[in-house]
Amino acid sequence: WNPTSSSLRDERDEWNKKLLKAVSSSYARFLVNCRSYFTKRLYKTEKELLHGVDSYYGVFPSLFSHATSEETSYVGPESNWLKLTRNVYMKLLEQNAKVLACIEVNCEEGTSSSTQSLYKVHWHKLKDPSKEQVHISSSQDRSKHIESILKLMGMNITCTPYTILMHFKKVGCILPETKPDIVFEYYKTHFARLHVSFRDGFPCLIEETAFKNSSNFKKFSRYLLKKSDYNNLEMEFPSSPFKCPLLLTADNVLRIFDEKNKVIVSEYSSVFQHSLQQFLCQELLDLSYNRSYFLDTEDSKEVVHKVLNDELPAEICDQEFLASASQYFVGDLLKKLWVCLRNDRLFCHHLPSILERWALLLTETDDLYSLKSFLLPVISLQNWQYSAVTEVLKGLGMPFLNQAVVKVDQECITRNCPCIKNCQMTLLNLVELHRKRGVSFTVGDPRLATLIEYLGRIPFLLPEEKQSVTRVKQLPLFEDINRKLTAISNQTAYVWPHNVDIIGCDKWLDKENIIFLNRQGAWRNLASSPSDLLIEESSPEVMYTKFIFCHFSLLTQKERYKQLLHIRDNMFSYYEAKSEYCNGAYYFIRGLKTLPCLGEDGEELRPVSDFCNPDYPVFEMFAQHFLILPDYFMNDRKLWINFFSKIGLKMAPSKEEFIKLCRLLADGKVKNLTEASSLLLKSILGRFKEKRFLSEISEIPFVLTTDLSHLTWVLPAASPSKYIGIDGEQFALTKLQGATTASHSSLLWTVRPIVRLHVSCEGDVLDAMGIVEPNTNDVIQNIKNISCSRFANMKLFDTFPDSCLPPQNAVDLFCIVFDHFSFLKRSEPSVLLKRSEPSVLLKRSEPS
Repeated sequence: WNPTSSSLRDERDEWNKKLLKAVSSSYARFLVNCRSYFTKRLYKTEKELLHGVDSYYGVFPSLFSHATSEETSYVGPESNWLKLTRNVYMKLLEQNAKVLACIEVNCEEGTSSSTQSLYKVHWHKLKDPSKEQVHISSSQDRSKHIESILKLMGMNITCTPYTILMHFKKVGCILPETKPDIVFEYYKTHFARLHVSFRDGFPCLIEETAFKNSSNFKKFSRYLLKKSDYNNLEMEFPSSPFKCPLLLTADNVLRIFDEKNKVIVSEYSSVFQHSLQQFLCQELLDLSYNRSYFLDTEDSKEVVHKVLNDELPAEICDQEFLASASQYFVGDLLKKLWVCLRNDRLFCHHLPSILERWALLLTETDDLYSLKSFLLPVISLQNWQYSAVTEVLKGLGMPFLNQAVVKVDQECITRNCPCIKNCQMTLLNLVELHRKRGVSFTVGDPRLATLIEYLGRIPFLLPEEKQSVTRVKQLPLFEDINRKLTAISNQTAYVWPHNVDIIGCDKWLDKENIIFLNRQGAWRNLASSPSDLLIEESSPEVMYTKFIFCHFSLLTQKERYKQLLHIRDNMFSYYEAKSEYCNGAYYFIRGLKTLPCLGEDGEELRPVSDFCNPDYPVFEMFAQHFLILPDYFMNDRKLWINFFSKIGLKMAPSKEEFIKLCRLLADGKVKNLTEASSLLLKSILGRFKEKRFLSEISEIPFVLTTDLSHLTWVLPAASPSKYIGIDGEQFALTKLQGATTASHSSLLWTVRPIVRLHVSCEGDVLDAMGIVEPNTNDVIQNIKNISCSRFANMKLFDTFPDSCLPPQNAVDLFCIVFDHFSFLKRSEPSVLLKRSEPSVLLKRSEPS
């Protein structure tokens, strides 16, 4: 009603309100009741159903212009149509009318064995606090795939046109949209509907869920994910996914995200067929999940080890070495595993612990090693500089990494496995190889030269290479003086000097913890100087004084002879000349002089100074009282005696020895007493001039008196100091003290012992020995003694028996008397004659 009179305006307004209310109520009732008019019970296609639904919603009033989709502009303060429309929607809302259409799919048996899908409209209330609440598809997310998934899990999504829903929104009816955060919360609350038969609960095969397959699940997950607030490269769920079944593992099983049982994100899950439940489904890898949902490097060791433990053969666990990898791995499983270990972030992080526990290092010889192995495979290089030594090491049994399977671009491999260009690490490996399996060469082996040339690249001289020095000495690379290759790690090593004979060294080398190396051995190429390897270079003189002389007694007589011969011919002259200014030479000569080196096998050895010159007559005469050089030195006699004389050989008896010999002779304890006495006297007089010694020796009665048979026919000789009986023969021994020489025997034979000196002596020597010259008193006494002899009886002068006749060699009595008077005449005769009594012979010569 639109009256012209202004007085009726209030009535008009009241009328119009009631009219609009009645019309809107009728309109709302009409909209509810006419649903069946526009839609059928069942449709064969979804398209047909949507056409019927769109026809139904075509009778709904609209607040918007079809052209602009904006709220229509009205003439006047407020359009009645606008009021009517709002009232209709508000009436529907008040009644909570079932005007929201949802598509329901029913499966019925067809005429054939296949089934046919039939579509049905299901009407829902505008508001339903139960699980039947209708959701609307977001205008920007009208993905049929997502809607179908949401429907499968029980979410009611209306097919009501979006404009109609916007009308309800204008009157305060806001329906939840299918936005990711709302869907996520709905899923967390109603995920039980996903399971076709929920009796067993999760986990369950993806085929048994509403998702039907992993592709649908991936689409659903992608729909829910959004960029992370902290990392634009990662996607995350609207809220925490834990305790929600949003985890699809590689075994195609849908699981609940469990914060305490996270899984691994890896593109290599197919390698671990026995542990697929520990990996995210590979189809989901490109979703770029937030890493916090899954295992990280720091907390994944236990799971990684469990995966490998389930997958790998038990025989390779906790083993250092296994032969023939093909016994444990079928096909290319090991190769695929190494691709994972090399490229997967998680496995690569734990590679050191993995390789320590499992023998996975494959060698070119198809063996397996772990990082705990006694030796590790060597990394070879395609470089001609290392080709020769590589072949040598392979020949020795050194394992080389199979780089076709085990790539060497990982720090764990390069840090633990020695590279062939790293001589120090290869040396360590070689030492372990020798310790476990043994490494051997022969002298002259070209492989030895190749290996030594390679190891010689190590700068052993540097302080930081002390360990390398210790290690290389554990290898049998060192040629000893017996031309055997040996290790020198537990011994003190010396270089055998160039001018030292090795004869007999085998007798004592095992007594010392030392070893002597051949100075020409290949080992010399290991370092520029033996001292770099802590090997001492000993000089010949030190070698003898420090080692050989100390063990000389262990050598046989023949070996000792050869050593002394070597010293005599090759060393002695040189070191004797140096001994005055060189300590080493001095100690060598001194050691040689005191060295017990002479004697037969089985006898105690004595130094040369204990032995005597066999060419000296006294030693030869008194051989039983001295040590004479052994007979085997009689070849080259002069050379040996000359050599030994310079290191202590007794060339002649000492004073004490002469005294000892004289006393032995005086006691008759020598053989050939006559020759011995003569030899001793001759040697003493020819050698000594010291008065004290000569005086001491002159008191010993060791000198045989001279044969005086040419005088004793007249009168017996003066009594000697003593008589010695040897083998029934009497020997007269006298002291030199108080004796006179044989040249004065006719003047003094009855007064003093007469001795023959055999050598000419100076007067002071004779004086020192107490040998007297004739004096007047002795001569007068001698003539007196003669005067008292049997020849003094003149009555018998012409009647002497034959026994009184002089022997053939006798001195004529006249000559004897004449000599006396001649001596007296020369010795102050007037004085002497006054002192002496008239001689009987003189009286008898006077005329009667």
